[in-house]
Amino acid sequence: MTTNTNTVTATVTEGHELAALWAKREAADRRVFKRDIADGGFDNRLGKLLVQLYAENPGTYLDKAVVRAHKLDVIPGQRRSDALWFAREGESELVQGVLKASKRGFTSLAALKQACDKAAKKAEKDAKVASEGEGEGASEGASEGASEGASEGASGVNFADLAPHEVVALVTRNFTVEAQAEIARAIAMNVKAKAARKAA
Repeated sequence: MTTNTNTVTATVTEGHELAALWAKREAADRRVFKRDIADGGFDNRLGKLLVQLYAENPGTYLDKAVVRAHKLDVIPGQRRSDALWFAREGESELVQGVLKASKRGFTSLAALKQACDKAAKKAEKDAKVASEGEGEGASEGASEGASEGASEGASGVNFADLAPHEVVALVTRNFTVEAQAEIARAIAMNVKAKAARKAA
C-alpha cells in the first residue's frame, strides 16, 4: 500500500513538473512568435522575401532552383507557406482582429492561421443567418428604406462591396448591439427584396 502511494505521489509530482515546464515553454514560444512577426523578425523577413520572389517569378509555386539558390530549402515548406500567408494577409482586418482578440496570444503562424480561418467561417455563417433569418413579415418598401441607411457603415463603405467577415468586423466595431441587430434585419430584408424583384 505504501509502495503504491509513493508511486502515485511520484507520478503526480512528475506530471506537475512537466506541466510547469510546458507552460514556460509556451510562454517562451509566444514571446518568440511576437518577435518573429514584428518588423525585422524572422517570419516577417521571410514572408517579405517570398513575396518578392513570387513577384519576380510568377506562378503557383516557386521553382526549386530559385528556392535552393536563396537557401530557403533549409526552412520547412510549411514555415515558408505560413510566412508568405502572413506577409500577404497580416495587415488585414481579420488577422489583426484575431491577434487583438486573443487573450493568450499565439505560439506559431500555423495556430494564428487556424484561428483566422475559424473566425472567417463563423463570420460568414453569422452573416448568412442574419441575411436569411431576419426581417420576416416586413414589407419591401420598408426594407429598402431601412437598408439604404444601414447598408453603409460609419466610414461610408458599402457592405455589398465587402466579404461577409469584413461586414461583421465593420459593423461590430462601429455600431452598438441594438444598431447591429437593426442593420442585420435591414440587410436581410434588402437581400430578400432584391431576390423577389429579380424573380419577378
